[in-house]
Amino acid sequence: MGDKQRVFPVGRLDYNSSGLLLLTNDGELAQRLSHPRYGVIKIYRVKLSACPTEEELARLGKGIYLDDGRAAPARARVLEKLRKNAWVEIELHEGRKREVRRMFETLGYFVEKLIRVRVGTVALGHLAPGELRPLTQVEIKSLKRAVGL
Repeated sequence: MGDKQRVFPVGRLDYNSSGLLLLTNDGELAQRLSHPRYGVIKIYRVKLSACPTEEELARLGKGIYLDDGRAAPARARVLEKLRKNAWVEIELHEGRKREVRRMFETLGYFVEKLIRVRVGTVALGHLAPGELRPLTQVEIKSLKRAVGL
């Protein structure tokens, strides 16, 4: 019936989040890509209940305090201001549980939508929800290089 292999997710997306989720049969690669020690960049697009100020985005850039300790500095920028809310892009090097949501909640914002658009050098691109595609050899080598494998 074929070769059975274990599949490891790289990180996780909570029920109310969507976007890029990498799956691999390489457990060490999955662990390193997920672990904050390796500093793999994760980029999210976030629809907020209102538009944050430059000062609030600067607070994220210095590292904001959460209930479980200080979050590492995160780069954030407003992508689009809407009438009542805004789309923001945020770049993390960690990956703690519900970190993006908790960071914006600390600033007083409700996260209406959260989409992971990039992990390391791999981008979501135009994949529809539930759609899959294999990584290219170039993408796999790039991810391994980023975590010292």
